[in-house]
Amino acid sequence: MWKKIATGVGTVLAVVVLVLVSAALVYRQELTNLHAMVQMFKPENLTHTFQNTYRIQPARAIPATGSVFEFDRAEAPLPAAFVSGERELDLAQFLDERATMGLLVIQNDVILHESYQRGSSDQSLFASNSMGKSFVSALAGIALSEGKIRSFDDNVADYVAELKGSEWDGVTIRQVATMSSGMKFNENYADPASDVAKMSLKMAFGTPLIEYLPSLVRERPAGEYNDYKSVNSEVLGLVVERAIGGQLSGYMAEKLWGPIGAEREAHWLVEASEASGHRELAMGGLSVHLRDYARFGRLYLHGGNWNGEQIIPAHYVAESTTVQGPHLAPGYDNPGSSSFSGYGYQWWIPLGSQGDFQAQGIYGQFIYVDPATETVIVTTRADTGYYDPGRQSLLDSTAMFRAIAAHYAHYAQDRPGSMAARLSE
Repeated sequence: MWKKIATGVGTVLAVVVLVLVSAALVYRQELTNLHAMVQMFKPENLTHTFQNTYRIQPARAIPATGSVFEFDRAEAPLPAAFVSGERELDLAQFLDERATMGLLVIQNDVILHESYQRGSSDQSLFASNSMGKSFVSALAGIALSEGKIRSFDDNVADYVAELKGSEWDGVTIRQVATMSSGMKFNENYADPASDVAKMSLKMAFGTPLIEYLPSLVRERPAGEYNDYKSVNSEVLGLVVERAIGGQLSGYMAEKLWGPIGAEREAHWLVEASEASGHRELAMGGLSVHLRDYARFGRLYLHGGNWNGEQIIPAHYVAESTTVQGPHLAPGYDNPGSSSFSGYGYQWWIPLGSQGDFQAQGIYGQFIYVDPATETVIVTTRADTGYYDPGRQSLLDSTAMFRAIAAHYAHYAQDRPGSMAARLSE
């Protein structure tokens, strides 16, 4: 009897092993992608990840085909310290503690500071994370100006047929652009049971994102709360795709990368499965050269105008970078993160803004733009303290950007030599 039981158990185990081996063979690429995704965001791997994202995950190249726009140079020292709230912080120490990989400061089209750490260089392409959302917003603005998107008050389901009959049906483009759709979505990247983890798992095993989105439900009325959920950006990206009848990367190459004189080829992460059509991930999958991030910031600094050519409508840039309603203002009673920053069309308006605004991504990626001082600051980090209690890292970062912008504005005024001459040209 025991021999028969042992034989039976052995047979079952053999079948189980065969099934697992077969599954591993069938889903070999999916398992490889999933393993890579898990490894990418371990704290000890972040520096490597953010300099190599486009090599780790499937991505599509965006060629730099136009004449390169060159910034002038006049290297000048950074301020030694800055004040955040009631605390004075050593700037060099702050940059080190926040695992800064690259820092670029440009004022009046002059590079005043450019530095690289943690194995990066001026040849590196840095992951945008959610800074990529601001690029999608730019493409939406261009599509709107070309009449491909009729109105930002259109129903998203009028462009994305798969959303008809779902709880996205009736949500407007403006509401997804301002993270005000009211859709329920747990975006806790540290929680394996979160919606973003489930979505990532489904995508890793071949389910196109467009098949997942209709399953989401609304937890509050659309247009009343600003609640940061990256699925809104994916819907915005899908709207642009359907409106232009093509890929986001191709549209970006034609409408942005060439016209602004990008220096380097960029890369955009795509869905891995054949069934998805390898569409770009609109929630944040770009890898871009530091100075090209600054060129994009310069475009917004000048209201969408690039040396006389209006690439993005000026009114759209203004709407994108200012608070368009009370529920989008810093400090409003939202379930999201509005206590420290307001929200435009996929751009952040920091607390106490006097016209400055920023694109930002998880773990400390920023494009900061201050029209008052004509300053663009780009920094890329692997900051594991990005979500520290009270979001102090974010508040400190904004304080640092403002201090640097003010420092260089005074530096140019106080030193009337060659640097001031270059700045005034």
